[in-house]
Amino acid sequence: MITSELKGQQVTLLGHSLGGINAYQFAAQYPQYVKAVIVEDIGAEIDVDMSFIGNLPERSDTLDDLKEALLRIGLRNVDYFAESVFEDERGWGFRSDLQGIPVSTQHTKGDWWEDWLASSCPILLIHGKQSFALDEAHARLMASRRPHTSLVVFEQCGHDIHSTDLEGYTQAVKEFLDTLT
Repeated sequence: MITSELKGQQVTLLGHSLGGINAYQFAAQYPQYVKAVIVEDIGAEIDVDMSFIGNLPERSDTLDDLKEALLRIGLRNVDYFAESVFEDERGWGFRSDLQGIPVSTQHTKGDWWEDWLASSCPILLIHGKQSFALDEAHARLMASRRPHTSLVVFEQCGHDIHSTDLEGYTQAVKEFLDTLT
């Protein structure tokens, strides 16, 4: 796509969670196509426990019932998960492939430092201090180990900075993009 549609022009990649891993791994493999990367709340060492997915209901009668089920299994980020729901004739359910999430999680677990450190383009790492996926010490280590990396920490946000503090998130991204010109 980059070579055909954009004629090899460099792009800035933005990814959240698994998309963030994809973004920095793409930059590591194809640095000639990447101008910069924005990674929202994912680390270079990943061991996130997603076992709760198996306890999610396939459907709930109401949105409140679905949110209550999320609370019962101990999720702190109920609104984040509730963003990806829909209603149909069977009730409220998730847009996500609930059976595929554990498979995807198993493939992302591990040490990705080599990929994180492999590219030299500027990277903005955005971290939510209340995140279940990335802790602040690891985010700071990622920024300190990799040249050309900026870190922005959102004190009151979890894994979903883009939805919890859209204005702050947008400002951080804009300020980073402004440095690239």
